[in-house]
Amino acid sequence: MFASEEYQHHACQPDKKSSLEKQEIRQELGDAEGPLSSVKVRVVYFAQAREFAGTQEDEFVLTSPAYVEHLFSEVMNAHPKLSKIRQIIRTLVNGRPVLENVELKDGDRVALLPPVAGG
Repeated sequence: MFASEEYQHHACQPDKKSSLEKQEIRQELGDAEGPLSSVKVRVVYFAQAREFAGTQEDEFVLTSPAYVEHLFSEVMNAHPKLSKIRQIIRTLVNGRPVLENVELKDGDRVALLPPVAGG
């Protein structure tokens, strides 16, 4: 096999890195693919989530692309007590229920709602 054929073989291999891995690599290398953009989102806490967070709302700036799961990681780092109810919190983005794999946009409002009981 010639060196050029070997190079071509390796050059054609698919990139199996996840988008999160690619984002981390871009940050480490100073971003060879262009400037990093950021997404600023406002997080509003309700009921028990507000109690555990100790605040009514926060603002987080995330590197784009940003997903709800990335935001949750930042929220849990900022407010570790929330991990007690993490599994039962419903997430709304701009008033709509979402899953964790939803991409966030600059200016989104994210509401964290634990179940509430009333009578």
